[in-house]
Amino acid sequence: MFLRKKFFVISVFITALSLLLCSCSSKGYCDDASCSELSSAAKDALGMEQEYAGHGEEYLEYFFEDDTYHDDFSIIYTVDANNIDEIGIFHAPDAHSADELYEDAVDYIEDMRKENRAFIGSYAPEELPKLDGAKVRIFGNYVVYVIAEPDQIDSALDAIEKVLKA
Repeated sequence: MFLRKKFFVISVFITALSLLLCSCSSKGYCDDASCSELSSAAKDALGMEQEYAGHGEEYLEYFFEDDTYHDDFSIIYTVDANNIDEIGIFHAPDAHSADELYEDAVDYIEDMRKENRAFIGSYAPEELPKLDGAKVRIFGNYVVYVIAEPDQIDSALDAIEKVLKA
């Protein structure tokens, strides 16, 4: 009888532990934060008093065509035309989709560098280092890109990682 109770307690503990671990990805990133929550953390980490607006579904459909790769997103940008700061965060339902979103985000940044360089250079040439230093990262099932001052990008990415590891 004692062994049965002990086995039951151990199996309940293992089940609870398995459920807890299932809520995090293989690299220890939780999978339950909203993309808007992560955008807020990144924006706060940039420490700027800029006003931000969000791109809607139409922007996403134009630049990130396959919507099967994400189930949540937030793309915010500064409304000041002389500032090109932008943060894009996507949640993918699985690792394969996250890898595909990563490639899409890298392509998006590359397209911005090629197609918008002359335009940005014509009105805000001091913003070009932001575009050149933009980064794309994967945190479990989240894909993030940040266009900001090169020294601020890591702060934004660290803030996102902190939320996802909490």
